[in-house]
Amino acid sequence: MEITQKSKMKMFVSCLNANGSADMFVCEVEATQEQFDNDEHYDLAIEQAEQNGYEQPFLCYNEYETKNIARHFGNAQSSPAASEYNVQEFELFDHSNKGESTKGKVSVSGQGITVALAGYSDNGSIDNEGHPIFIERDKGEIVIRLYEDINRSDETRVILLNGARNEKRK
Repeated sequence: MEITQKSKMKMFVSCLNANGSADMFVCEVEATQEQFDNDEHYDLAIEQAEQNGYEQPFLCYNEYETKNIARHFGNAQSSPAASEYNVQEFELFDHSNKGESTKGKVSVSGQGITVALAGYSDNGSIDNEGHPIFIERDKGEIVIRLYEDINRSDETRVILLNGARNEKRK
């Protein structure tokens, strides 16, 4: 009886979501070394994306390829769609320690609000180019997604603001 050891790898699948919008599906696949060598881990990631309602076209990356991809996006010229962002730069001053501050940018578009801070980033972006805070409207709710751990691709905290609605005041 032959025992084949499997390993896990994080995968990123660029695809279309159920609304037909461009999206990124993140999953973890488990495969043997032979399957990795034959690039079958990409097929396993696509299967998971399809099972979760995502549609073609599919373009897959593994966790080791994403840093290179993020570097290319960081160096890319802005597209007309990207210029539709309203960007506001700001500086946060530490009230408990005079003289220290952190610079940042808030970017606003129809898809959401992102917050970038100097010295901070997210897993899929190059340093100082990521957005560890993202605010969006999802399934009728205002959602704040926090990416507190640069070594994780998924959000570490999701805050729903439904309890902060004016109509909820007692």
